[in-house]
Amino acid sequence: MSNIPLIYATVHFGASNSTETKTPAVDDYGSCGYKLIWMLTEDGTLTISGTRDMNDYSWYDSPRPWSPYLEKIKQIVITPGVTSIGDRSFSGCINLTRVTIPNSIEHLGFEAFSGCS
Repeated sequence: MSNIPLIYATVHFGASNSTETKTPAVDDYGSCGYKLIWMLTEDGTLTISGTRDMNDYSWYDSPRPWSPYLEKIKQIVITPGVTSIGDRSFSGCINLTRVTIPNSIEHLGFEAFSGCS
C-alpha cells in the first residue's frame, strides 16, 4: 500500500537545540473497512485512517485484524474522516493508555473499548 500515513516524532538529544525526525517502524497494517486502513507501529500506536465506517468485529466469526497485537497496543489514534468505531474494535487492549477520537465519529460500536485499561 503506497498511501499509508506516517506518524512522525521529534527526538531531542541532550541539551542541544538540534532535532532529528524519526519515523517509527511499521509492525503491521491492513484494511479495517471500506476506504479505511490500520497501521501498528513499533511504539505501540495503532492508527486508523481514511474515510467512512470501521468494520464491526466479534470474538468468533470476524476477529479484528490487530488481534495478535492486543497486548502491544498502548495508544489508538483515529484520524478525522473516520465516521464510526466498530463493535468490539478495541476490546481487550489491556495496556491502552491514550485514545484520540476526532469529531467526525458519529457512532461508537457495542463494547468498542470493553476490557481496556
